[in-house]
Amino acid sequence: MKNARNILVLFLLGFAAPGTAQITVGTIPTGILCANVQMELPFTASGTYNTGNTFTAELSDVNGSFATPTVLGSVVSTASGTITCIFPAGLSGNGFQLRVNSSDPLELGVPTAGLLMEAPNAGVNSVASVCGNSIQAFPFLNGSPDMGGTWSIHMGIGVWMFDDQFTGMADGEVLRYIVTSPNGCADTALVFVNTSVVPFAGTNTTLSVCSSDAPFSMLQALGGFPDVGGTWTNPAGDPQSPVFTPGVSMSGCYTYTVVGSLPCANATSSLCISVNDASVLGPNFSITLCSPTPYDMGAGLPPGGTWTYLGAPHSNMFTPGVDPIGPYVYTIPGIPPCPAVSLTALMNVDAPANAGVDATLNWCLSSGVLDLFAQLGGTPSPGGTWTDDSATGALSGATFNPAGVSSGTYVFTYTVVGGACPAASASVTVNHSGVCIVPPQYPYPVE
Repeated sequence: MKNARNILVLFLLGFAAPGTAQITVGTIPTGILCANVQMELPFTASGTYNTGNTFTAELSDVNGSFATPTVLGSVVSTASGTITCIFPAGLSGNGFQLRVNSSDPLELGVPTAGLLMEAPNAGVNSVASVCGNSIQAFPFLNGSPDMGGTWSIHMGIGVWMFDDQFTGMADGEVLRYIVTSPNGCADTALVFVNTSVVPFAGTNTTLSVCSSDAPFSMLQALGGFPDVGGTWTNPAGDPQSPVFTPGVSMSGCYTYTVVGSLPCANATSSLCISVNDASVLGPNFSITLCSPTPYDMGAGLPPGGTWTYLGAPHSNMFTPGVDPIGPYVYTIPGIPPCPAVSLTALMNVDAPANAGVDATLNWCLSSGVLDLFAQLGGTPSPGGTWTDDSATGALSGATFNPAGVSSGTYVFTYTVVGGACPAASASVTVNHSGVCIVPPQYPYPVE
């Protein structure tokens, strides 16, 4: 018990009367400490230290008090050397002190004189996701960064415009922000940039089409060069095929939407289409007339058009015997962009049929065959047909053969077709006898 009491007294005396050991901090250039910076702190330790001794560097508060010191680093050693110290961020002011303590023997180092601690704050590294390839970088820094620092491109291909504005960046760009104190302390923070391609749906377009036009791609009708792969909705808000079919698809404004990758919003554009109805006339036609009565070529056709003959204006009335035969063209102008439409009326005039004039003659067997066409009066048109009205059975074409036909009166009819004109007919009446009577000759001969 007595020995234990003596050991305790010696221990307490050790605190009350320090030994010959002494620890001092080496010279710090400029006497300025930079927060958030690693530094090799030199120290000198006089006296003897036991194996396993630890030298610990401590930082006071801004008032020089070590009541609650900040440990900066330590090293296991028995002699002078350096301690790797990391100065904490956020501390700044004039009045900080440093000291190095030992653990075996326990020794409190000699504090330095008042030191200036500067703590520029560039913020905390962050990731910025942007739409497009331009960025105002400062708002993306985390923490509470000091303003007034400088920006630069840490890596990549971006273009630094001014202050914290950058453009032309590729995905994965890294931007660097540095804040420097008046005495040269600096802090750095990085912004890692992820870019998303800005969607482009083209520019709004207004379009007029004709109901007779062919189907077309609405994407190609938009202005600019819109991204492919978007979706269409019709004027009613329903899904729409990307192909517009004039005369079938509804008129109105169609919306094209390209979905953007976050943080890019969707892009939209509109294509407003109006459809004008194409004029309809029907097929070309041909008319052949006989009567000299004027004919209305436009009867039943839509109004509003014009007639031409060989390019010259003409009325809608055609007068046989006055107007020339041939093609007459009727044209209706279209409502743009619909084209004008035309049809052709081919006008012809037929001459009245001419079968000649009825004739009557006597014919006997000995006179031979009879050419009926030659017996017709007037100027009959050739090419008609003959009919054996009396059913003699002796008619062949226009020839009557009296052989084998008993005496009598027989009628043969010649018919000529008139085209647009009525057919015409004329008859030849033949008084047929078997023996021809030769009339007596006068005067009688004198005997």
